[in-house]
Amino acid sequence: MAISPDQIDGAFIPVRRSTLTGVELDNEGVVLDENNGLLHLLSPTATVIWACLDGASSIDELAAELSATFSADSAQVHNDVLSLIRELGRRGLLEGVDIEDTNTSSPDEIIRSDQ
Repeated sequence: MAISPDQIDGAFIPVRRSTLTGVELDNEGVVLDENNGLLHLLSPTATVIWACLDGASSIDELAAELSATFSADSAQVHNDVLSLIRELGRRGLLEGVDIEDTNTSSPDEIIRSDQ
């Protein structure tokens, strides 16, 4: 059963949707959703997090690891990771999360997640 993006919490284990195609260009991610005709552009930070979404770690674990790796404030990293994961869920990029209407009117719309 899928959950809403707002129900995602630290225990959630995010997994990229298997039907997406992604590449990294100049430290930014490009994710193609052929099913919906959307191209998602990820900031460098979002690209690092996206690469970690393999179903092995919860948001809490991922945030702790990133905080330690980058010597960053753990509360801020956790909040940023949680916000990004919820947004990726809203965009339909994660398994087990209900897609929310993002008011996309054009099949070639480009969305940038700046987390």
